[in-house]
Amino acid sequence: AARPMRVVLDTNVFISGIFWKGPSEQLLARWIGDAFTVLVSRPILEEYEDVFHRMEKPENTAVLQWWRHALMGLSELVEPLPMAKTSRDPKDDKFLEAAVGGKADVLVSLDKDLLILKNIRGIPIVYPIAFLHHHLK
Repeated sequence: AARPMRVVLDTNVFISGIFWKGPSEQLLARWIGDAFTVLVSRPILEEYEDVFHRMEKPENTAVLQWWRHALMGLSELVEPLPMAKTSRDPKDDKFLEAAVGGKADVLVSLDKDLLILKNIRGIPIVYPIAFLHHHLK
């Protein structure tokens, strides 16, 4: 069998998929349904957790807990490959470094600073909707 596609998700995709309807939400559902593997690095996990923490309210604590567990159980921890500064926003470099270090097939983002790069060392950087329609079989 072909190996599952390896995917890095920018924080904005993850958060928008948890809280809003649309392509990011469909993408998370496909991940939970085992359609692909999500790659994370320690710096990415720290950023996810940071944003979870900022968004946490009593009414969504259970939802965020569920996603924390999903991340622990269903993602693969990869070693980022440090690279020379590549993105306009240094905070984005962690996603590029995880994608390259983890041999990702695709990096999914809603962030113009990343999308403008089009790819990193041959790994496409795409919107969630493009990922769903063109990359995910």
